Amino acid sequence: MGLKRRINYQWRLFLPIATALCIVFGAIIFYQYKREANYRAQVFNAEIDLIDSRILDAYRQDVNLRTFLSFIQQFFQGSMFEECVSASTPTTALHTRSAPPSPLT
Repeated sequence: MGLKRRINYQWRLFLPIATALCIVFGAIIFYQYKREANYRAQVFNAEIDLIDSRILDAYRQDVNLRTFLSFIQQFFQGSMFEECVSASTPTTALHTRSAPPSPLT
């Protein structure tokens, strides 16, 4: 038979409390991460909706879109949305009237 060794009283109190605290901290971290991700998605969607409406208004009023798009690119420079906005530079964003690219190219 094996050697039986009893865990002393302090360790029997400490281990369940430490485990419970780790679980609580993990749950708080998970909840905060999900909340932050949802918040960023909502902010991003609101910003995109605003930009879309402004682009459509400028297009309907026959305003030069290059200046507006360059302003948008400068406005988001250094923000968390910079990589999303910089993907559509003013020179490439204005070519939306042409045919879409072929998926095979």
